[in-house]
Amino acid sequence: LRRPGNTRLILYKKGRIITYHSYLLGSHRTWEKIHTPDLLGQPIINLIQQEISGFTSQFQYDFAHHDIEDLVMIGTEVQMLAPYLSKPPRTKSSTKTLNKLIAKIADLTEPQRVQQYQLDYQTSGTTLPALIIYAAIAKAFDLQNLRVSHSDHEEGLLTDLAHPPTNDEDLKPLLLHSARLTAKRFSADLAHAKHVAHLSTQLFQQTQTLHQLDTKDGLLLEVAAILHEVGNHISPRSHELHGLYIIRHAEIFGLTDTDRLLVAIITRYHRGSTPQLSHPHYRNLSPPDRMRVAKLSALLRVADALERTHSQRVTNLTVTLTDTKAILNLQGLPDASAERLALPDKADLFHNLFGLTITLQENS
Repeated sequence: LRRPGNTRLILYKKGRIITYHSYLLGSHRTWEKIHTPDLLGQPIINLIQQEISGFTSQFQYDFAHHDIEDLVMIGTEVQMLAPYLSKPPRTKSSTKTLNKLIAKIADLTEPQRVQQYQLDYQTSGTTLPALIIYAAIAKAFDLQNLRVSHSDHEEGLLTDLAHPPTNDEDLKPLLLHSARLTAKRFSADLAHAKHVAHLSTQLFQQTQTLHQLDTKDGLLLEVAAILHEVGNHISPRSHELHGLYIIRHAEIFGLTDTDRLLVAIITRYHRGSTPQLSHPHYRNLSPPDRMRVAKLSALLRVADALERTHSQRVTNLTVTLTDTKAILNLQGLPDASAERLALPDKADLFHNLFGLTITLQENS
């Protein structure tokens, strides 16, 4: 999936994202660096290939343990040139056809490309870098066959696979899988992360009468729980701040930019300071989103306290609410001493928001 500013390689197997990587490699970015209108033919092809050559080995390294069978090309330029790569309704093309088209376009000036291929002037400049990037990807994986869509509908469908809406229950597993891939990429303790997500979800479901948030908010909490320790990749010290930066700039399929920011801020408050208007990212949220972040952060902090030992001691929990307390019955745990030690630093936000004191009750 190639965009003007970057290139995303998404590996699908049986309709599921297995892994993905994003590269600062785009047609606009490349064209701006080497824009030489008077250079045509093989010399301009060589120049672009040299400019992007460093990415080829990175492609191979990132996908070294996977067998790549096919390349589906998505992007503005390839969409406009699809009829020259395969004859509709066929979607199958080849690297041979792609390289022939590259050679033809390289021999033309930008005005000639506009006239011959019915391109706009902006696309006429970026078309050649775009096609050469596709060719480099195909070469990196030794692919002979390629695929290209011939309609906006197909293009939109493929793009939606990369950015599914978070409120679609059918795509929830894909989003969570993508979050786990991101956590793994930043060397997070996945067993701990998944268990905090499990406990967070139980807390969310059993305190619905307190927070009154919806299922999408619950999903954002689950994603935040999976990602809450990615900041350790930079440094364990102040890792909640490092995590905020990482998640804000990460590619998490299924999250909009706004939702990704909310997840980043929720994880920022999983430990340490509680939300403050003096904190820029929190202050810049709308009042409703500030409240969402505060409530979800409160639940995440409690779930993280219950997983203090990183050993999944609390298998499940139930919540009993009284006028003054939230009593957490911890299943599978005969002694909650470690969790009680962690709770005072983590239950403060919950108490401030909901006016309830959290107490723990063992239940083996």
